Amino acid sequence: HYADALASASASADAQPPSAATVVPAGRQRVADDDPALVTGRYVDPWFGEAQVCAAGEGVEFRSLKSPKLHGRLLRGGDRLLVAWRAADVDVDALIDFDKDVEDGATRMRMTRIDPQADSSYDYQDLDFRRIGDCPAP
Repeated sequence: HYADALASASASADAQPPSAATVVPAGRQRVADDDPALVTGRYVDPWFGEAQVCAAGEGVEFRSLKSPKLHGRLLRGGDRLLVAWRAADVDVDALIDFDKDVEDGATRMRMTRIDPQADSSYDYQDLDFRRIGDCPAP
């Protein structure tokens, strides 16, 4: 019974895989460093290490210090922020949200993958970034 239920659920998910268009509307635009939904700065996750969300050129970029391939421009799609990775082999874009921790007031950054069916190596939702400071001086 359980095997049949899992197979059925998998088949229906394969028939209509989620896409960026279902989560982030078309018409994406670059995020500016004064975007009210954005909290630029340096962030750290205990496992992943440090990442920066800082102004770069005419927009804002996410940059991992330990994983150079996780570097991309932040885009806005509707009311969500999206990281579009620069490396072609990092093919699972991420949504980013910022919020304040109610217990300690720290700014937190949370990521989720756009495609929930994507490879488990893109478990962005397991990361728990906390802001540790401002962006480095240019």
